[in-house]
Amino acid sequence: MPNDTSLRDELSAGFDGAGDDPSAADPGAAAAALSEGAAQPPAQGAGGELAALEAPSHWPEADRGLFGKASREHQQNWLDREKRYQTGYDKVSQQLAQFKRDRESYDEIFRDMDRDLGLSGMSRQQFVSQLVQWNNYLSKDPLGAMRAMAERMGVDLKTLTEATAQDPQLSGVRKEVETLKQHLSSQERARQQETFRSNLSSVERFASAKGQDGKPLRPHFDEVASDVIQLIRAGERDLEVAYNKACRMNEKVWEKIQAEQAAATAKQQEDERKKRVDTARRAAVGTSGESTGTTQPKSLREDLESAFSSWPN
Repeated sequence: MPNDTSLRDELSAGFDGAGDDPSAADPGAAAAALSEGAAQPPAQGAGGELAALEAPSHWPEADRGLFGKASREHQQNWLDREKRYQTGYDKVSQQLAQFKRDRESYDEIFRDMDRDLGLSGMSRQQFVSQLVQWNNYLSKDPLGAMRAMAERMGVDLKTLTEATAQDPQLSGVRKEVETLKQHLSSQERARQQETFRSNLSSVERFASAKGQDGKPLRPHFDEVASDVIQLIRAGERDLEVAYNKACRMNEKVWEKIQAEQAAATAKQQEDERKKRVDTARRAAVGTSGESTGTTQPKSLREDLESAFSSWPN
């Protein structure tokens, strides 16, 4: 596995190592509230005026009433602030969910040890601290650490060496076990590398996918990749869902998406208007350019002239 990994590499590794616990924290509810309360692009009514802003439905009735009485500028400021608060709340919720899962795993590990630790007057923190110290000791001075450990446990290392020397069969078994361990370790590394390559390929396909029009389906993937990683590690198993949530959580990206949607809607409305005008023009004029007999649309001035011409002299 490469040492220098990109965000997509890290996402692949995170996707492979994410827990399978279906009860993992899902920030979807908070993200939905964010989408509901976030400031929307100014919508225009039929007359071109700006549509009224609405307070999020989860606000108290009193606050919604005050919102309706405020100026549009204040309303927009409130919605923007709600959006920022909700984004921060979602991130904190993910951190708390991760902390809860870690604590539950520690409780499971120490479930059968808490009683003995309590009788010895040792806390979990002290026990873990000792384990870390012994691990460091073994890493720096394996022989010295083994001697110190044997002395502390009251074990004479000579008896172990003598037993090994007197039992050739035991020595052979140990060699076979060591060979088997190395073989299994090699297989496990190969499996991990294959899994990593598979996940990386899936992520690359997902990030670079294009629609029928040839445009990227997820143009903001690189901008929100770090947030997608956090969601995957928090338990989200669907890349599409994680990407959409990450886009809503990223304020700049979400504003871009809203602006793009508003522009697309405006273009669609303009195309439909042009289509209606073109249809009306074709209905009024035949293919040869001559009148089809239907009444041509008149201007206001033409209507007035026609009305005056019908008056008696």
